[in-house]
Amino acid sequence: MFFAVLLLVFAFGALRQGQSVIMPELLIVPLIAIVLSFAARRQINNSEGTRIGIKFCNQAWWIAVIGGFGYLAYLGGIYYAINSDARTAFRNWSAAVVKVNPLERGTSTSAPPCTARCHRTSRRPWLPQTTASCRAWPGPADRVPPVGPRASCLPQ
Repeated sequence: MFFAVLLLVFAFGALRQGQSVIMPELLIVPLIAIVLSFAARRQINNSEGTRIGIKFCNQAWWIAVIGGFGYLAYLGGIYYAINSDARTAFRNWSAAVVKVNPLERGTSTSAPPCTARCHRTSRRPWLPQTTASCRAWPGPADRVPPVGPRASCLPQ
């Protein structure tokens, strides 16, 4: 029960900030619950009938196991999604870097045309909806341009 309340408090705080709940430290709570329910079960079994409550120990055990594995699956899914997005962004960025010749300042015939569309999400409200123009080398000559899949969406 404590794990569920703690998880709901952190989830509400993360929802208000537009983030996900990525806290592997929370897995210690179901682990402690499993250990305590195992210890309680041993005490009840060794009491020779003077103590009752094995049903509560079993319920605590299964709640901790299901809650812990459920949160572990959530963490695994989040880490997989972040890793997949990072690999895709790096592949797109490295493909764009290979096509740009730094010696051709001002003329960007080797750069691909701007077809990137930036989507407004709740996590990135500062990004514009679409791009109006795309230049390979924006700004003064001493400024290094941003490169990447969403580089054309940054303010110039």
